[in-house]
Amino acid sequence: MDPGQANGYDVNKCAKIAIKAIARGKHEKVIGGFDTILVPFYRYITWLFRLIARNVSAR
Repeated sequence: MDPGQANGYDVNKCAKIAIKAIARGKHEKVIGGFDTILVPFYRYITWLFRLIARNVSAR
């Protein structure tokens, strides 16, 4: 397991958030902490996301 996985999101907290999203009829829910800020970069500005991801190490 790499450091990013070892310090990952709590499984129980993730499950509760997912269940709430499903109950509300959400088709998609991004679950995570501060790192979820990168999701729009991944979707719309892929080259910038790759540049950022390459220069950030898992803590």
